[in-house]
Amino acid sequence: MSAKPHTSASLRTTEIDTSVSQSQIKIRQVGEAIAHNLLRISLQPVVMASDPTRIAFCECLARIQNKDGEILTADTFIDFIEQHDLSRVVDRAITRKAVRYLNDNPKQRISINLSAKNIGDQIWLQILRDACEENPTIGELLIIEITESTFLNLGPKAIDFLYNIRALGCSIAIDDFGAGHTSIRQLGKFRFDFLKIDKSFMADFAENNTSRYLISSMINIAKHFEMVSIVEGVENAADREALCDMGADCLQGYAFGRPELV
Repeated sequence: MSAKPHTSASLRTTEIDTSVSQSQIKIRQVGEAIAHNLLRISLQPVVMASDPTRIAFCECLARIQNKDGEILTADTFIDFIEQHDLSRVVDRAITRKAVRYLNDNPKQRISINLSAKNIGDQIWLQILRDACEENPTIGELLIIEITESTFLNLGPKAIDFLYNIRALGCSIAIDDFGAGHTSIRQLGKFRFDFLKIDKSFMADFAENNTSRYLISSMINIAKHFEMVSIVEGVENAADREALCDMGADCLQGYAFGRPELV
């Protein structure tokens, strides 16, 4: 007897089962990484535009090491942990690791990313408070990054949360600027210390007058609000020189260093 052909319904069921299975695997990977200290951090330098040999600070990026020793980059799991409410656990763990790194490397300065769901997380804030009480220099060595899309949805309580972070001595950066729809007026809600221009504008920087104009405009916006401007995704010396001429303060990209595990 010949096998019955798969119906569209059975195919959809198989796809759902596969999706659930993959989700369970990823949840287990994240859980094991935290439980067995396999959550890692890597650092990528942010350099001075005028002198790329000078590192302003390094961005701290989350990594997961699986049981086979393979290192998984954030783009393979970041959306997943957001969808499954694991971001708070990961952010807390990364913050603890970042603090330990700074205690061991007091001449460094690093930034850490705070996800949208963690704005207002009092446990995370207490981790930061405890670290600053134990070592009063930690605050001035930390930069907290939130994305532009996160900033767009902040209410008054969330703004207060940012002020609580700043009260500990930390600087605060708005990340991926230009990727969302922030108006200049909205920047008046909170004075950021750093403005990181989204790397998408660098994709056609050399040949696209519009991209160059927009980046130049965002650099000027940063200057107006007394923020340090950082252009992300810079990959060659010619673009560095052009951005330096535009008045960019700092640059980030593979041209100046790839993320390295610490």
